[in-house]
Amino acid sequence: QSHASNSNMQICVMFSGQGGNVDDLSLRRFCEDLPCFSDEVHKCYKILSASYPKYESEFMNLAEGKSFPQHGSPLLQIYSIVFQVAMYTSLKALGIKASVVVGHSLGEYCAAFAAGVLSLQDMLIVVFERALLIEQVQYDGKMLRIDLSGEAVQQEYIENCSSLEIACYNSQNHCVVSGLSSEIENLCTRLNEAKVKNQVLLQGKAFHHSNLKQIESNS
Repeated sequence: QSHASNSNMQICVMFSGQGGNVDDLSLRRFCEDLPCFSDEVHKCYKILSASYPKYESEFMNLAEGKSFPQHGSPLLQIYSIVFQVAMYTSLKALGIKASVVVGHSLGEYCAAFAAGVLSLQDMLIVVFERALLIEQVQYDGKMLRIDLSGEAVQQEYIENCSSLEIACYNSQNHCVVSGLSSEIENLCTRLNEAKVKNQVLLQGKAFHHSNLKQIESNS
């Protein structure tokens, strides 16, 4: 409370992409401990159910913590967004207000909502429509987080790999590579042999990759 009431404190809230996914246990605990969090979760899924009645049962199961979306599912993107929206509104209810909001990847939509650029309903619909379009992309891809700069990875590891692209420059010494699953797996082996720390991300898709241009041609 003392921090929240400090009028001189500037607070920045950053919304993450899918790399910051939480599990169903985390959602249930927040719902149990924070009524405002639970209320916002149910509000979001009711909005989505009204717009997408085909998915109503899945949305309600997510709201009740009865299921967790599979990796690569459009529901996983919504799950991540709803969790972050509920967390943000709970912080506001507790008197913690952001001076600045920023977002990475999927989190940019949350930031647009928090900044008042998009209404809650519009933001949820945009995110789910985007997720449904991405699901239609025919591409067996993965993403790999690497503890090296994007420049080093480009020059030393992926320059001659046709499908691999730098998806995200996370920091000076961290990046994410996106591409075909087979080439990602080969890259992972090479990095392990060189003792470079890396981790395959669990999104189930090659996001931030040129393969997503299929969406334009399919539209």
